Amino acid sequence: MFLVNNRKKDVAMEKITDEQRRKASIAAGLRSHRAMKKESQREFAKKIGSTASTVSAWETSGGISAADAWAAADHYGISIDELLGRKNLRII
Repeated sequence: MFLVNNRKKDVAMEKITDEQRRKASIAAGLRSHRAMKKESQREFAKKIGSTASTVSAWETSGGISAADAWAAADHYGISIDELLGRKNLRII
């Protein structure tokens, strides 16, 4: 649950589904990693064989194919889990 000062916002935030949270996390991860590298959407897209409009869609909707997620993770030198915002993973 998200704590917000305004009760109406609090109620609205409770209605967000797990899927919406996952997509928002993916979009934020893509944006933040690209920003850390100081790349434009166009530069990033060109490096992984995509288009700027597609990258924009990923960063807006959080919807990205597995193949594109692998390409992005490889580009940044990170795991898919890290790219998609998963934290606190247990290594067995």
